[in-house]
Amino acid sequence: MSHVDLGFGVKQKNAVVAISYAQLLEIDKRGLLQVGWGVRMARFMGQDVPFITAPARLTTNKGGLSSIGAPLVGANIDTLQMPKAQLTSLNFMVALQLQVGKFNIGANADVFGLALAGTRAGTLATNESIKWNNSPQTASTGLGNLRLFGDNNLGNLNAEVYARVWLGQQVGVKFGYIFSTSEYHTAEKNLPNNNDRFRYRQATPFISITLPIYN
Repeated sequence: MSHVDLGFGVKQKNAVVAISYAQLLEIDKRGLLQVGWGVRMARFMGQDVPFITAPARLTTNKGGLSSIGAPLVGANIDTLQMPKAQLTSLNFMVALQLQVGKFNIGANADVFGLALAGTRAGTLATNESIKWNNSPQTASTGLGNLRLFGDNNLGNLNAEVYARVWLGQQVGVKFGYIFSTSEYHTAEKNLPNNNDRFRYRQATPFISITLPIYN
């Protein structure tokens, strides 16, 4: 089965809108468990958004898998305050779903893709340098997105957990949370700790309309 989801979520001053296509395949005889793939285009929009230092080598002083779940090193965390943030991603995603009658419970996650965003102005807050503290900075997004887990992730990625009810054969309504990771790169490359990447994470209540595609 394949379908298209059209959804949005709002939390405080931030919002996420997304359109996705998913193709799910039944892996058991009863069709209870389904796995699949898809593509998602999502846009994160926010006001007064605090993007913090992104690279795992700084946030946890570790790299690779050892950085997953490790505590943040507060002394290495700087903040890029963005009055307005707008970032768009187009990513390949994988999905897992349980179907019981008219109800679905599932999850999906972006794996890799492209990022799109214009240049924005923000202000850097740092305890490392009098020169750079409260300095204006211009920032844009990197070209690529890649899920490497934890603070090793690169770019703009989304993941979702949800429950869906089918109101008939032609439409379903999905409720859940979308977990957004958004990232800016500053034009200035010689900021404290030689860092130019800043990240913001948010979990947003999310509602979608699902339209099935019958082959």
